[in-house]
Amino acid sequence: MTKEHYYRVDVFYTILDMQMQELNCRFPETSTELLLGVACLNPIDSFSNWDKEKILQMAQLYPNDFDELGIEALSCELDTFIINAHDDERFSDLKAIGELSRKLLQTKKHMNFLHLYLLVKLALLYQFPLQLLKGYSQQSRSSRPVCATEYQMSF
Repeated sequence: MTKEHYYRVDVFYTILDMQMQELNCRFPETSTELLLGVACLNPIDSFSNWDKEKILQMAQLYPNDFDELGIEALSCELDTFIINAHDDERFSDLKAIGELSRKLLQTKKHMNFLHLYLLVKLALLYQFPLQLLKGYSQQSRSSRPVCATEYQMSF
């Protein structure tokens, strides 16, 4: 075994495993599913992260908003929307979920994709606490208090 192999493989993978275990302990499975769902809704690079199954899993975390019929309707909407979005030039350069929400309203597609639009709104609501957590993390590194109003939200 060479030194390079030792540092690249053994040490790197050990550290990576330790960090993954710590993250798994800090974030419950529900939070992880929400984060994955939000990431899959991100329109950047023409919806390159789009994953219908993860988006549906995210919707199931909102039982008051998505019953069985709502999940089924969302599933159909997701299939139709991704085809529609790739064919519509207006959706090609979106960079954030907030831009997706605005574009759905501007093009009036929110009326055709009611369940998707609801899920996008819920994703936007979920992003605000994440920005606050990011701020609290930054606050602990600086001596000056950080206010929620100081953050430039991407939505």
